[in-house]
Amino acid sequence: MPFCDFVDGDLLVVKAIFFFFFSGAACIYPYVSVYMKQVGLLPSQIGLIKSAGNFMSIIIKPVLGSIADKTGRSKLVAVLTVMTASALLFSMLFIPPVPSTTTSRATREQSHLADQDKSDGNTKDTQSWFSLTFWLFFWIFFLSHGVYWSSVSQVEAASYQTIKRKGRGQFGRQRLFGSVGFSIFAFVSGFAMDTFTDWTKAENQGKRTSVETTGNKTKTDYSVAFYMFLTFM
Repeated sequence: MPFCDFVDGDLLVVKAIFFFFFSGAACIYPYVSVYMKQVGLLPSQIGLIKSAGNFMSIIIKPVLGSIADKTGRSKLVAVLTVMTASALLFSMLFIPPVPSTTTSRATREQSHLADQDKSDGNTKDTQSWFSLTFWLFFWIFFLSHGVYWSSVSQVEAASYQTIKRKGRGQFGRQRLFGSVGFSIFAFVSGFAMDTFTDWTKAENQGKRTSVETTGNKTKTDYSVAFYMFLTFM
């Protein structure tokens, strides 16, 4: 790799942009599905949410690209899309979990136990489709996923224009730093979540904490990944 790629100030900025941008993505995106599962969404709901997000990215990419081309403000479009997507993704941390379905004692006494046991699972599944949690995740991920991965194209386009204007440096060598950042922080964020969850559980045994336990199963504290994401973005 040419030494001038490292000492050139503009190219250093391009490398840093790619590194931090994809490092931030690595803190959240590998864990979005398991986070949704932990808050109580069904596998079918998670699949629908992810599919809708991918569909949105197909639609919005050419729209934002057209806006950037017509206005000639690709850098501004890139900044706005990154900020919008980051705010939407970070807001998922504050979505309440699916409320547990409980049946009152009076209702249980009026119902046949056999029929109740048979219908409990279906009732909970049906209610979860109409829960606030599902629809908040659906619309937030629908919008954020499309905007975020459209911002990838905008960031790459703006970076390519910088490289082209400088007349030296290769785009692939700058983009490599994004892959390096993603590879590193996908592991680091997962390790940080495990470490923080275990530490919090050990420090607060018998106290109310953000880490909940059910039997021997500990719920992971994903807030670490979200704050790491916000730091990079």
